[in-house]
Amino acid sequence: MAKKRDSRDLQKIEAALDEEMFALAGELSQRYVEKYPSDVEGQWLRGLSLYFLGRGKDAGECINAALSQLSLDFRGAALTYLARISRDAGHFVEAEELYSQAIEAAPQDAGNYVELASMLLAFNKVLDAEAIARRGIDAEASPTSDLYFFLGSCFRAHGDLVGSYDAFCRVLDECDDEEAEAAMTDLEQAAGVRGIELPQMEEPSEAGECGSEDNAEHEPGQMVANIQQEFFVKILSGEKKIEYRRHTDYWQTRIENAGKPPFHLRIINGMTKDAPELTVVVNKVVINPWEAEYELHLGDVIDIRNWEPDIQE
Repeated sequence: MAKKRDSRDLQKIEAALDEEMFALAGELSQRYVEKYPSDVEGQWLRGLSLYFLGRGKDAGECINAALSQLSLDFRGAALTYLARISRDAGHFVEAEELYSQAIEAAPQDAGNYVELASMLLAFNKVLDAEAIARRGIDAEASPTSDLYFFLGSCFRAHGDLVGSYDAFCRVLDECDDEEAEAAMTDLEQAAGVRGIELPQMEEPSEAGECGSEDNAEHEPGQMVANIQQEFFVKILSGEKKIEYRRHTDYWQTRIENAGKPPFHLRIINGMTKDAPELTVVVNKVVINPWEAEYELHLGDVIDIRNWEPDIQE
């Protein structure tokens, strides 16, 4: 029986994208979809490669072709890229609808709220933009600090010094942020010129990191990652105790969103709705500066779904 996918070739495309070697990713993904035209993961990676090469229209066609087969975990990301493609092409009504669908698919991802709100703000729809950001805060999307930072920037741009200062205070309640600190200094001086008093910032009980909280009872966060079957099996058997991810902005945001370890890592072998998956506890995250990688140190496997090893290829 002819193979329907090649895990090692998919890994090569993913590695090229992680290294921002987009021309290489483009070449590899083109050859892959020609060889395995029905593989949804190949279509997805081809779409990403084209997107980063600046070929938005072609990227949109590839991602759209994969969209109906993607599981909910990956549908949100696909819709985000489709929204960006429409936005960059000037199709703003379509982009707004796609961003709204991305929010519905991934309500815990603060990025979609911020991108939609920023687009609305560019058209001077200030109240609509503020409402989207507050909707993300109410949904407890992560990192919440990004949503408050947007509100602070929005209020500052329109002269609401008090509202802006309060929003930036909330950013610093969650994490150390040099840009937020600089904005607050700017607001303090502007308030002095205007002759108004700004609210006092409460001293945090203990400095924290973005996307994390120190609670008496730690509530594990969650992160989702795609993985090839070879490594899926090794994690399942306990042979593989560390999962590696490149030290890029993309993975930094994903790991920060998961919060302070221990957190749960949902590992999915494939991107379709019935793909095998397991959930494993991440006990520790270490940055390896020599390899420019995150090391996710794995603990117990706590859930397994859609996995029947006797019939797997």
